[in-house]
Amino acid sequence: MLRFNSDYRFWVRLGSLFVSLALALVLARTGVGWTQTHTLSLPVQGQSYPQWVEQARPLVWQVLGQQFQAQPQVEKVTLEVLGQAGEQQVPLFTVRMPRSIWQQNPSPSQLEEYSIFYPNALALLQPRAPVQQAQLEFTVPPPTNGITLISSTPSFGQTEVPIDQPIHLRFDRQLPAGITSLAFGIQPPVEVAFEIQGNDLIFQPLQLLSYSTNYTVTVLLPVSQELDLQKPLELRFRTQPQYTYERDIKPLLEASCVGCHQQAGRMRRSPLDSYAAVMRYVIPGSEASELLKPRWLARHAVIQRAAGIPLDEGTEPRPTADPQAEPVSSFMGRKGSPELAYIRRNGTSLERLGHLSPQEIQILRTWIIQDQAPETLDRSARSAK
Repeated sequence: MLRFNSDYRFWVRLGSLFVSLALALVLARTGVGWTQTHTLSLPVQGQSYPQWVEQARPLVWQVLGQQFQAQPQVEKVTLEVLGQAGEQQVPLFTVRMPRSIWQQNPSPSQLEEYSIFYPNALALLQPRAPVQQAQLEFTVPPPTNGITLISSTPSFGQTEVPIDQPIHLRFDRQLPAGITSLAFGIQPPVEVAFEIQGNDLIFQPLQLLSYSTNYTVTVLLPVSQELDLQKPLELRFRTQPQYTYERDIKPLLEASCVGCHQQAGRMRRSPLDSYAAVMRYVIPGSEASELLKPRWLARHAVIQRAAGIPLDEGTEPRPTADPQAEPVSSFMGRKGSPELAYIRRNGTSLERLGHLSPQEIQILRTWIIQDQAPETLDRSARSAK
């Protein structure tokens, strides 16, 4: 009798085991009530952790919606969001979203309520300099609870920054209103005042910045547990040029030079009637640019002499540098000449043709050397930033 009961129990347990395995197999195939885990890998390209999370937010929200739609029986979706740099991947945060909550149409701004974040994991993707074995020390790193810079205006490396623009730094938390001094440096030196508005630290230069100048800003907040930046912030930008071709140089050349230096003019072999044509004689940032050489400016005296205009004191007329060009005197009195037609169409006087004042020559020189000969301000890029 005892033997019978033992055999009976053995077969009952074995049968229960098969039933459990079969049930697990059915549930695995249907996914009823189970949590589905998925991964999403996104590149890390030098952003801070808050910036990276903010950029990942809309794509994470889209993937969650796709998973709920593709698997209507799933009660919860778990999404591991990985950061990737080269061939290396690390989890930077995990989202666990119940279907019941998703059906209530939450917004992407509620992502934090259902996520676990790992901000320290971002450091694992940062490139590290090799160290010698003898230099290795096993110490406990200090807690990274310090404040983080989220954005800045101007942004790092931005160009064409207006010379009256404040420097605006935004952090991931509110700054204490009681800060009355901090370490601030700017090169080239400029005197500034600062103010705090919530999460924002704003520096206002007390005088205009210089045109076409590279600036470097460093900021170090007072040392405290809440504001520990670990290292100073550094911001680099370049201010806008003082002169551009479209706004300043083109009108100057049209009034003085393009009458001859155009397709219909006697100096058609060296046109100055477009930015591309002018740049044939310009090396941005260089005093050796062809357009700054005396042989170009000497033609002004030649034209003045042919037109019977008194020469400026100290000006010596020289022959034209293009021996195959039509002589200056041949078009000065000719009614149908294209040069005179251009002058009348442009609304300038004959005395203006071929004449650049010392002030205009200085504008031309500044545009080439200091401003590096920009065509125009890239206003679309500036507005996007």
